[in-house]
Amino acid sequence: MRSQWRVLLRTDPWGVLTFLSPNWHRLTGFGARESIGVPLSDYAHPEDRARCQAYIALLATLPAEEEAIMDLRCLHRDGGSRWIEIRAHPTFAHHDPSVVVEMAGAASDITGRVKSEQLRGANQRSLESLIGNLPVMVYRCRNDHDWTMDYASTGSVALTGYSPEDIVNNKTLPYARLIHTYDRQRIWNEVQSALGDNRPFDVEYRLITRGNKEKWVREQGKGIFSTNGDLLGIEGYIVDISKSKLAERRLTRRSLYDSRTGLPNVALFVDRLQCAVSKCAGTHDCSFILVLLELDRFADLQSKYGDALANRVAAETSRRLLEILDSHSTLSRMTQKRFG
Repeated sequence: MRSQWRVLLRTDPWGVLTFLSPNWHRLTGFGARESIGVPLSDYAHPEDRARCQAYIALLATLPAEEEAIMDLRCLHRDGGSRWIEIRAHPTFAHHDPSVVVEMAGAASDITGRVKSEQLRGANQRSLESLIGNLPVMVYRCRNDHDWTMDYASTGSVALTGYSPEDIVNNKTLPYARLIHTYDRQRIWNEVQSALGDNRPFDVEYRLITRGNKEKWVREQGKGIFSTNGDLLGIEGYIVDISKSKLAERRLTRRSLYDSRTGLPNVALFVDRLQCAVSKCAGTHDCSFILVLLELDRFADLQSKYGDALANRVAAETSRRLLEILDSHSTLSRMTQKRFG
């Protein structure tokens, strides 16, 4: 009997529901089909919505198959709410274990368990106990160029090196000053565009921490509007994505550069060659030279002395060629023995 109240669910990496078992209707009064494509946080009680969003962000930082648990009030179609417990974990892409493709788990009705003192205790579970010292910061701020914080969770310490007291009301410094100089205007423009359309925003940018360390972060949020349509503020969360950015860069580099010499591979070389051809097409003021070099008897060297020595010869050859080329030239290791 207990299993019938365990609703199986899946979401995409941003918390949008992609699968629900049929008994979701018994838990919420909403049909499973009509709920697909809706953010899970939309079914959370308004007072628990920020915690639900932070929970989704937290799941994305967990190792494979590690589970996180959260209790929250879930809205029911009849206008009431139910206390539910969600247990979920991230699932990663087969081709790249650093890429989260979905969250999978189950929700159980715990309304009967949350009574009197337990209910009071549940109401006192703060956002801080959920995210602790993890690099997730939930916030509420004003729509000004300082991004003046009215509230920041304790996750600000792990994320930025500054306590909530440091950045709330710009006491030590405004949050905007933590954003990398090159990213500030872009972030402002993207957020203003989203607010103007009354839609959520999802941005990535660099932060400079208290220790002068650069971090990549992802921020998701939305505007809070009055019944008259006036913008009252912005709420959302910010999570550290530095590890996934590093993995992304490494993957990109592996796909475009030779691992032994660090030179552009054939794909990148051909792309740059096509750019040069396009640039010079139809003009007499542009020229370039394409040179192909092949190491003589490279196969014999490999056969006699092995791959390690042969690759050292290739690396030394590339080093010497780079010394005689200017900064506008591209040198590529196109095959084991051919350079272009």
